[in-house]
Amino acid sequence: MSAERLTPPGAGGSRPHRRAAGGQIGVLKAAVGPYNHANGTVRMGPRSDPQAVVGASGAVRAVAGLSVADASIMPTPPSTYPALTTMAIAEKIARDLRTQL
Repeated sequence: MSAERLTPPGAGGSRPHRRAAGGQIGVLKAAVGPYNHANGTVRMGPRSDPQAVVGASGAVRAVAGLSVADASIMPTPPSTYPALTTMAIAEKIARDLRTQL
């Protein structure tokens, strides 16, 4: 999106109102699109699960010294924005890593 403004005409401010081709709806359609939060791409599970890549501590099973602490270890999307859940995962894994040092 370039310098188009979504402010209605006469709303104040020093800049005049400008419309993109197609008006404000055209600007919104050009700027809005789907956004996905990737999760479940690094399966977490017990050692007995052959599909699991990491354990509860976030340690990657096939790579020594590597841990995953992001939304990719969540098996399903949370029912709300994933930011807080991801931060909780990262805090827990960071605490586990600190105790290992």
